[in-house]
Amino acid sequence: MKLRNLFLASLAVCTMASCSKDDDGISGPQEVDAYLSFASTTDVMTKASAAGDDDAGNGKEAKIQSLTAYVFDTSTDNKYVISKHVSLEGSGEEGEDYNVAGEDEDKSITSIKAIHVKVAKPATDGGNSSTTFKVVLLANTEYYNDVTKLADLKGKTTQDITSLNAEKVGNSYLPMHSSELTVGGLKPSSDTEHFMNWYNGDSSCTSEQATGKDDHKGDDPTTGVTKVTMTRSIARVQLVSLSADFSALESAGKTIKFDVTSVFLANVRANASVMGEENTEAAFYRGAPESFDELQFLIANSTVDEELKASYSDKSLTTAGEPLTNWNFDKYINANSPESIKGIPFTANGDGTYAKGEGDGAYQTRLIIAGNYYDGNQSKGTRYFHIPLKLVGDVGNVASNKFFKISATITGEGSRIRMKSWKMLVLTSVLKWHRGMWSSKQKKIRINKIIDSQ
Repeated sequence: MKLRNLFLASLAVCTMASCSKDDDGISGPQEVDAYLSFASTTDVMTKASAAGDDDAGNGKEAKIQSLTAYVFDTSTDNKYVISKHVSLEGSGEEGEDYNVAGEDEDKSITSIKAIHVKVAKPATDGGNSSTTFKVVLLANTEYYNDVTKLADLKGKTTQDITSLNAEKVGNSYLPMHSSELTVGGLKPSSDTEHFMNWYNGDSSCTSEQATGKDDHKGDDPTTGVTKVTMTRSIARVQLVSLSADFSALESAGKTIKFDVTSVFLANVRANASVMGEENTEAAFYRGAPESFDELQFLIANSTVDEELKASYSDKSLTTAGEPLTNWNFDKYINANSPESIKGIPFTANGDGTYAKGEGDGAYQTRLIIAGNYYDGNQSKGTRYFHIPLKLVGDVGNVASNKFFKISATITGEGSRIRMKSWKMLVLTSVLKWHRGMWSSKQKKIRINKIIDSQ
């Protein structure tokens, strides 16, 4: 009998221990249930530039098809606590786990709700918990089930850029991320009262009483909520216009013509971190099949992706001609930062030639224009013009959530071997996809022989 009683007592202890561990959140003797919710909004742009069309997001690029909240405990060095994934494709229940706006192709997730966490019991009855969390929201990315800490999540990468460009701009849901959110001030639920805690910024939440523990239906609150801005984790580049001014090279009775045959991108990172930072381990792509040499500031062993190239047969540029538009060259690219692109071992000699050695060359992401150059009736063969995609007013290169709109005027002969020397004026509009307002930083860049001369 004593042995049987001892067995039953041990079984009871084990049962209590198993019940105290909640896979939905952190647990402890003084912890109680709480439910956390977030409203989201997409960081989009209503207007691109003074002369441009609206760029609020083409089709799906402004929409949230899936949303995941990753929660980490600040008291344990940002250890993973819980995550919740919802999707228009069937993960979670609409109305219960998330809310939406729009219909059909315009449908987009606006919130993720009722994330079950364990928090410290408030010091006073009816008070808020002292527990704080770090939370990151990811949109339109895969769900990661192997995250153990915040650093793990930051190390994840976006899908290969080729898959987005294969669908063409506007036809893909774009990866997005929030900033690191500090979340606190949660009001726990009890046996008689149930609360939805909506994130309201500055480590605070607004508690909204729900009808029951398992009933989270209802619209997103219109007050007392800070909408979490979801920022695209990639960038975009668009060729808007090309023109020519060969007047300095033309003599009486001689007209110079440049027939554009292709436009392509080079030195494009394959992916980025889910937080929009450069992935320095990522491979590079290029849009042209020609072999590259490192003296051309191009990645010699990069992979050719035809989606990064466009070919033309009816684009002729002359001094007297009107600027050419309707290029239909609109691509997604990834972050490529100055920290990783400096110190490439070649230097410019100042005369259009280059030498290997210690130098400040850079594998910048660049747009390259190729075509046939005619001096009067004489063909001088293929010529190339490079446009490095640099942030205006910055020494850097491509950053996430930027929109590069390129207008260029060719003023010289260009390069025979995809580098060496060329002359052109470039008007670059670097835009942030931004809701409710527009801003555009523009800068004319004169490129002449040495690629970084401005």
